[in-house]
Amino acid sequence: MRINLAKIVPVIFYVVLALAAVAFGTRNSGDDAEPPSFEPTAGQTAAADRYLDEVAIELATPGLYVDPRVIESGKLSASEVRALDRAAAGQDGPVRIAVLPASKLLQDDGSPGLVSAYDLAYDQEEMVAQLYDRVGSDGTYAILVDAGSEYGGRSFFAVQFAEDGPTYDIEGAANDALECCAPDYGDILESFVADAGDVHVGVGTWFLRLGGALAALAALLLGVRWLRRRRTTRQQDGEIADLLRGPLNEEVIELSGRVSTLPPAEAGTEVATHTLAVLDLVEQARQRLDAMQTAADAQAVTTRLSDARWRLVVIDALRAGQPAPEQTAPCFFDPRHGPSVTEHPFVPEGGDQRKVPVCAGCRDELAADRRPRIRTIER
Repeated sequence: MRINLAKIVPVIFYVVLALAAVAFGTRNSGDDAEPPSFEPTAGQTAAADRYLDEVAIELATPGLYVDPRVIESGKLSASEVRALDRAAAGQDGPVRIAVLPASKLLQDDGSPGLVSAYDLAYDQEEMVAQLYDRVGSDGTYAILVDAGSEYGGRSFFAVQFAEDGPTYDIEGAANDALECCAPDYGDILESFVADAGDVHVGVGTWFLRLGGALAALAALLLGVRWLRRRRTTRQQDGEIADLLRGPLNEEVIELSGRVSTLPPAEAGTEVATHTLAVLDLVEQARQRLDAMQTAADAQAVTTRLSDARWRLVVIDALRAGQPAPEQTAPCFFDPRHGPSVTEHPFVPEGGDQRKVPVCAGCRDELAADRRPRIRTIER
């Protein structure tokens, strides 16, 4: 009698798996076993549903919505929220992201507070679907649930809902964001938004159209091309980082000197709060500069330096008895000039006229028909 091993071996494998699962379930059937999952009833989701209704209104247009409680906790700053909102709104997808506290998404079971992820009204995928149903527009939806730990409900999940148009690799973007950046909310969202526009290529389509052999050849060629492009991109990123390292280091040193000359601030005052924030931002910029390897790393350094300069302006205004100015973009001609005070028409060489953010000094230069000196970096 002949035995076909190709058929018998998989059967044996699944039998072993089934026996192992039974044994594992028996060992974990005591007090330490994980609580079973179940579908909550409509009555148990009423409060979470009302809250998701409010969030859907905030996300009527693409972008980022962060519950004020998360900002107050310090896990995302107001400047990070603004930058991420602009980036998400600018995606072709479109992209809608919500950062919500787990305490607002609990089941209505009368429990005093969050015990574990099992106390949430919906699981990750269903919660994103609930938000999509309320907004009613196709696109990419993502929810970052803020909690003290993963067991307590902290999670990040994203889904694309679209009947036509390009399909984006949303699952890959979400997984990559968690792998590279968790638990830093700002870095997670920045990574996700940057990758959310990558179009997903279905390998199965190639196999169906061209056959197995031709599809394998095409995949090989595409893989080589992707590796070359990735190598070129990394090389260019490294060159940009090396080019910017020196000038950015000078800015960090200059800001460190300005911070060291700040007069002492009375504890508990708004001036003291901004002073501590400046110290943190300059230190963060120094640390990121030391590890800088890509253009995105350089952008992270410049963002923190820009925020630090704005806070120095705020400190000066508060010490003079004036209200804190609103944060604006840095001066177009030289970010070292600090935050802009207005926008002014400008015609770059070989370009069309457009409005650019300018500081007070550059504004006066332009008003006098003089061209402010643009900061350049020599290779």
